[in-house]
Amino acid sequence: MHKILIILFLFLFCSLSVYANYIPIDENYSQQYRNEINMVINSQIPNSKKCIDNVFEDIEKEKNQHIKLALVEQGINSILLEFYIKLIDITDKYTNIKKDIPNTDWYGDIKIIIDPYLNDNNINTTELNSFLRYASEKQKKLEKKYYTNAD
Repeated sequence: MHKILIILFLFLFCSLSVYANYIPIDENYSQQYRNEINMVINSQIPNSKKCIDNVFEDIEKEKNQHIKLALVEQGINSILLEFYIKLIDITDKYTNIKKDIPNTDWYGDIKIIIDPYLNDNNINTTELNSFLRYASEKQKKLEKKYYTNAD
């Protein structure tokens, strides 16, 4: 049993090292980076919230149960992924971050990579965190409504 636990911990430790390739943004560009990121956060969060709200409408309109359940699983996640890709695109202008991005369709992988850049450049993430809570609450509502009625 101990061997299995050790192997699991080693696997976890090795998989986290993928995200350890942080290259700081040059201090001369930090303010410009901060301005661009804040502009995206301020302009895209309201748009993304509307898109999240539209996921509910899209699901209601969908007749195919399989597609409906796929939208429940991936609808909000894809909106979050698109949002984080915009942050990655800006960050990549200042440091070569895209080489460290794994092939993924989950926004959480990208969030792990970009968070150190946001923190290191003193970007206020209050609105971003609020947006993520909003998305999480909406996802829970979707799952409660559609997973309990999937049969």
